[in-house]
Amino acid sequence: MVAAGRLKKWVNMMQCSKFGFLSFLRRFRGDRRGASVLVFALTLPIMIGFLGLGSEVAYWYVNQRTMQTAADFGAFSAAVDLRGGKLDSYAMVEGKSEALDNGADAATDTVTVNIPPLSGAITTSDAAEVIIVRSLPRLFSAIFVDEPMSITARGVAQYSAGNSACFVALRRSADFAVDISGSADIILHGCDVQSNSSSADAARITGSATLTTGCISAAGGISASAGLTLTDCSVPDEGAALSLDPYESLPMPDLTGPCATLPAGSPTAAHTFSPGRYCGGLTLQGTETLQPGVYIIDGGDFEINSTAVVNGTDVTFILTGGGTVSMNGAAEINLAAPTDPADPYVGILFYQDRDEPDATNSINGNSDSNFEGVFYFPSQGVTFNGTSAAGPGCMLLVANTVKVTGTSTLGNNCVGSSFFGDVTSAGYVRLVE
Repeated sequence: MVAAGRLKKWVNMMQCSKFGFLSFLRRFRGDRRGASVLVFALTLPIMIGFLGLGSEVAYWYVNQRTMQTAADFGAFSAAVDLRGGKLDSYAMVEGKSEALDNGADAATDTVTVNIPPLSGAITTSDAAEVIIVRSLPRLFSAIFVDEPMSITARGVAQYSAGNSACFVALRRSADFAVDISGSADIILHGCDVQSNSSSADAARITGSATLTTGCISAAGGISASAGLTLTDCSVPDEGAALSLDPYESLPMPDLTGPCATLPAGSPTAAHTFSPGRYCGGLTLQGTETLQPGVYIIDGGDFEINSTAVVNGTDVTFILTGGGTVSMNGAAEINLAAPTDPADPYVGILFYQDRDEPDATNSINGNSDSNFEGVFYFPSQGVTFNGTSAAGPGCMLLVANTVKVTGTSTLGNNCVGSSFFGDVTSAGYVRLVE
């Protein structure tokens, strides 16, 4: 009996233990306490890996954008040099330097400049290609790949030469660097007007003035009345590239020669002048004939009075020593620049020393006046005013500022002129790839 009782007690205990164990399993299965800790512990390495890879990819992207900016700057700079007539070798050096100045790293990057580009859709000689290659050490991605990460950026810029220009204002900051006002009437056949000023009012046509030209462009803004007619463009070109100074490298002549002697007789009589260095200025009042050659006006003004009749062919006037040009009243003036390509001043009618202080040169004449050649005043302004007139010759203005006002009439026609095309508008330089 005792044995039987013990057996029954053991069976009952086992049953209780069984049901207790099963109950424990059921409670464990439904218990969520601490599960997140377990899941977090299992997924933490994966999360850290993804965050690390994401950060590394972002690091690669930032480097690539910096390199792309550098490549674009380098290509643009090289194309600007090409547009300016620089040698390919010079443009390549400048393009690489510009890339290094704008984000490329000389210590870690390989910077290559190709003129013309060696790949892509544009492989012409008017384009420049900059390729930058950077090697970056791997961080989290080193788990999968041993080699460093190589990043490449490529920029391609292309230039277009500008059209022939009749008016170019070189000053880069002036309001109304090109200013056409009053009742001026200007017709420029097949050529452009360009202002290098970045001002919001870099060029304007106002009042009842009229201008007919191929295109008008400015580095800054352009304000134009209804008197503007464009024959080659649909609208004025604002924010344009800068026009190059076409005579930046033109040398000054020797200024040490003896001073020329003025012709004898009354100032209002007829005279014949010879080329030479005229010290203290030169004033023409009578019927004056200028023999071919270079006239250096040193230390004074070049003046043509209202009673003068002035004729000169194959002549160039050089102004230095603080002088300006003043053509007054009803003077009848017919002046033509040299046309011989062998002449160092071919096409140049007036050439001002670049070191002259800011001043204004005034041009007046009557309807019989005619100018053939370039008025080059890089540091001073040129103003046509009053009843001045010029035409139908080829007259080009390259000056610090250009102003036409009053009742001036300019009828420019440079078709067929030997020097037409030396002066150009800006054209453009653009990133194309």
